[in-house]
Amino acid sequence: MIPRGTPDIGWSDLAFGLLRSCWPDHPAATQSRIEQRWSSARDTLACLSVRSGFDLLLQAAAWPAGSKVLVSAVTIPDMIALLAQHGLVPVPIDLDPETLAVDLDQLRQAIGPGTRAILVAHLFGSRMDLAPLVAIAREHGLFVIEDCAQAYDGRYRGDPGSDARLWSFGPIKTQTALGGAIVQLNDPALLQRMRRIQSSYPRQRRSQFARRVLLMAALKFLARPRRFALFVALCRLRQRDHDRLLYTAVRGFAGRDLLARLRHQPCAPLLRLLERRLRHADAEHVTRRAAFARRMLAQLPEGVQLGRRPIATCTG
Repeated sequence: MIPRGTPDIGWSDLAFGLLRSCWPDHPAATQSRIEQRWSSARDTLACLSVRSGFDLLLQAAAWPAGSKVLVSAVTIPDMIALLAQHGLVPVPIDLDPETLAVDLDQLRQAIGPGTRAILVAHLFGSRMDLAPLVAIAREHGLFVIEDCAQAYDGRYRGDPGSDARLWSFGPIKTQTALGGAIVQLNDPALLQRMRRIQSSYPRQRRSQFARRVLLMAALKFLARPRRFALFVALCRLRQRDHDRLLYTAVRGFAGRDLLARLRHQPCAPLLRLLERRLRHADAEHVTRRAAFARRMLAQLPEGVQLGRRPIATCTG
């Protein structure tokens, strides 16, 4: 049986995260180093998650209730829920199924007097060319939010034309730190408002992060065919859905009261692990994963068609 997936993290990183959870540390200094490592322009903020960063951005931007935000038609439900929590109206924009790029004609047609921003996501390791979208946004005075949560490859730092760029290092992401995110902004005043809001949040508990490390270690242990088959068999004996169990396990923010769960500062061990992962970022690792995927695609039966044109730049 083929395992559903394995966290993209090594055993030494998991051990590091667990050990760092066992003693006090000074998160502010680590956060500053992370932000400086990502960009020397002092235009970044390390957050608990992309959703936390997006919520901070919406609070700091303070767009009027009823304002419209154009959104890639494929995105995670929590991003839509956050827009609604802030009194904003999401307007879905279709994607080209072959390139996963936003339909620019539909984007133009959707822009109206109440439109304030565009939230566009790079999906499934692809990257779309944002230059045409940014040009449209500038023409209409719209704020562009580039969701790069699925586009990290150790090299790409987003399109400089986008006003905000969001990066995720959550449990199912490439080169995960089991949590954490980076928000990069072109507006220093907006960044300062976000930083001030985040500083008022309680700190994530170290014990909570330690439990996540242990959970991811268990998932990594199960990511072998025989072990996974045994796990599935045990779930069936107990009449449990193994897919549902795994989905719940890797969700970053399961349960209700989304805002209360998002509004925390990252704890010191999470920041330490994120710093370690960024310091040892391996772009070739992503290249190898992409090459492996292409080999798997090449072995599909001749009758299977995944698209007439190549999907946008693959980053793994």
